[in-house]
Parts: sequence; C-alpha cells; structure tokens
Amino acid sequence: MLTGLYSMVITTMCARNPRLGPAAPRFSLRERMKSLRGVSGALVLFIIGNGRSPFRSMYAYGGWRLGALGWGLVLLLLKRRSDTRLIVLALKSATATTCTVLTITIGAMMFSQFLAVAGFSGVFREWVGQLPFSAHVVMVGILLLYIALGCVMDALSMQLLTVPIIFPVIMALGFNPIWFGVICVLTGEMGLITPPVGMVSYMVSGITGTPLEEVFRGILPFFVAMCAGLVLLCLVPQIATFLPTVLRP
Repeated sequence: MLTGLYSMVITTMCARNPRLGPAAPRFSLRERMKSLRGVSGALVLFIIGNGRSPFRSMYAYGGWRLGALGWGLVLLLLKRRSDTRLIVLALKSATATTCTVLTITIGAMMFSQFLAVAGFSGVFREWVGQLPFSAHVVMVGILLLYIALGCVMDALSMQLLTVPIIFPVIMALGFNPIWFGVICVLTGEMGLITPPVGMVSYMVSGITGTPLEEVFRGILPFFVAMCAGLVLLCLVPQIATFLPTVLRP
C-alpha cells in the first residue's frame, strides 16, 4: 500500500517537473546481475539470519546459534577480508547500539511495572471509557498523539513508553491488536522523518550534504502519502489484518 502511494507521489511530481526524474542510462541484465556482487554478502546474511527451516538448522548446533555475528565472520573469511581494525570498529558500533536499545528497553520495562503496581493503566482505561466520545474519536486522538510524539522522540522509546498505557485502552475500545500494531509501526516511521528530531532526515542530510531544511521540504509529499495510508488503514482495517488472518494456523 505504501509503495503504491509513494509511486503515485513520484509519478505526479515527475509529471509536473520532468527534471526531478531524468532518463537514466539503460543496462543489460548481465550488467545488473554483475552489480549485485557488492551486496551479495549482505543478502546471504539476511536470508540465513531471518529464514525459516531449513536455514535455521544450518546454524543451530549444540543448542546455540551462530546468528548474524557468526555468519558475518564466516563471510568475511570467505572473502579474505580480515582487517582487524574494521572488525573492532564494527563490534564497537554494534555494542554501542545494543547498549542504547537495551537501556531504553530496561527503562521501559521498569516504567511498565511501576504503572502496573500503581494501577494507572486500569484507572486510565476507565477514565477514557467514561469520556463522552466515540471509540473512533478516541482513536483519532491517540493517532495524533503518536504523530506528535514521533516529532520529538525516536520510535523505539515512544512505543515502549506508551504502549503499556495505550494498549489496554485499545483493547477496551474493541480495536484489533494486530491492526493497532501496524498503526504503531506506521506512526513510528512517520516520526523518523518529521522535524525536529527526524532521525532519518538527519542521516540523509549528513550523508548527502543536503541542507536539513531542503531534506524536510523534500519529504513533505511522502509524509502526506503516509498520512493518506494511515487514513486508509483506519477506513479499511482489513488491509492490516487480512494477511495475518489468512496465515493463522
């Protein structure tokens, strides 16, 4: 759905201003396949690390799994690229990222426990249930809250801190939890590109050297497309629940 909306935005923008999408040189199928050599290692690592059986049996040995680190080292040795400095740098970066995520997760778990002990979730659920608004109006308010929080918080922190409070309300209002999970992911993605935090926008600006103001202006049409996708999910919840329902054993 989002890919279709993005394609519509790009097609409309290029139709209005063809200079935004100039004709690119054509390449043969052989040249295209040859260009994939540079990312073949990452592709293999993704398939092995995320695949189901029989891939899982390939790296399950003695009760433990090699995982991304083990297979990354294997691919590194196969390519004969054993630069110790790069390995240490990658391990430091992964450690820093993991520690950051775990710190946020631990804090959110403690916060959730405090809320449960204090009985806040139940009180908040009852208070929302007594509001003179319909369930859909309350849901619109929750979505606006998530979009606003996404502007000043990263997606992981926002979801870990708010879901323990919001989820009981969602269940009490009768909304599908799978649908709400998809909504959380989408609003988190919207937060990654909206100012003033907009983590992805800062990354694009840093990598390309494009001024941050120009990056934010550039993402505006796609942000509108995401808002349209959010509206479609609200109007047709089956978009989010159809596939899990079909695949349910």
